Amino acid sequence: MATLEFHVQDPGGALSVRRLEAADVPSAIGQLTAAGLKPLDYQEVPPVPSRRRRVPEAQLTTFYRGLATSLTEGVPLVDAVSLIARESHHSALQVSMADVAQRVNEGLSLDRALTAWPAAFPAADVVIVRSGRAGGTLPEALLLLADHRETTGEMSRRVASALVYPAVLAVAVGLMLAVFFSFMMPRFLSLFEELGMGRDKLPLLTLMVVWIGGHLFRLLLWLAVPIAAFAALVRLLVRSATGRLRWDYLKLRVPVVGALLYHAAVSRAAGLLGVLLARRVPLVEALRLAADSAGNAVLGRAFRAAAERVSGGDRLSVALGDTERVPEALVWRLAVAEQAGDLAASFRAASATHRAQADVLLRAFVAIIEPVLIIGVGLLVGAVIIGCISPLIAIVSQLSGS
Repeated sequence: MATLEFHVQDPGGALSVRRLEAADVPSAIGQLTAAGLKPLDYQEVPPVPSRRRRVPEAQLTTFYRGLATSLTEGVPLVDAVSLIARESHHSALQVSMADVAQRVNEGLSLDRALTAWPAAFPAADVVIVRSGRAGGTLPEALLLLADHRETTGEMSRRVASALVYPAVLAVAVGLMLAVFFSFMMPRFLSLFEELGMGRDKLPLLTLMVVWIGGHLFRLLLWLAVPIAAFAALVRLLVRSATGRLRWDYLKLRVPVVGALLYHAAVSRAAGLLGVLLARRVPLVEALRLAADSAGNAVLGRAFRAAAERVSGGDRLSVALGDTERVPEALVWRLAVAEQAGDLAASFRAASATHRAQADVLLRAFVAIIEPVLIIGVGLLVGAVIIGCISPLIAIVSQLSGS
């Protein structure tokens, strides 16, 4: 059985999209014809991937911005979503969009159709889309959502680009040492023996280099096993709410990296709150959605606690300040914004501030790790070179003395 999607025309001339399962194309056309529909064209729908597959930030940004542009130009919603689904090169987004288009064509609103794919479209995105639909400003809401996604994804792209150089350097050095120990080191040992310097006469550094070369792959295996075990333990730990909370707390305690993660999480949560409040989403609901989107369980717990306090009648600045997890500057800013009645602008400004601080910390982290890595590689390569040259120097000295 294959899933086929047809563009059809009913007897009145109206166009629509129909999806059905059939053994082959002729039998599918027969079903449509029997229903009084005229098939115009069709495409085979690929197998539906797991609904747990996430869609990258860049793909979501492209989808929201493209959909907003199409709606602004007057393209019907179903056609706009179907077009994006066909043009997308990301399988999860392509299939989810085809399913969303089918649901919208069957009468569901866009926000309700998106809820069928919770991993691809977070709850906060659905709420923003719902606010745009309810207010008759769906294109504006989608553009605002695209801008937010683009901003939050920028930090991830910077982190990834900052780690490219250290990763490439580490891989290159590892391959170079593997080739050296596998092919060059045995030749050096043969040369030393031919010149009358057996293993019992080699310098200590040379013996260490020879031993490491002979046990390199075993050492890598011994190193890989505890690392893999630790990674598996962490994955098991973060499955529970308590374990995730403890792990995120430990990450925040790491020098430099912890501060970077903290400012990035505050920026992400504050930016989302700015977007949600600008779309007139109730404050308590916005706080709960921001807690889920912060990316850190410690900060998320603080926002959930603040949501409970606000629902009980407390002021937002007081509720967040009592958690002792939110920066004092943000609390003061919110206290002023509560008086002025513009929390959305205050959260957007706070998001920009903490994003800039995270960027400064990222540059500091890169500035630290690159020279440390270069020095470490230099010491390692230097030790190998000295270990190989030392016996040759000793042999030359003996020959010169004789």
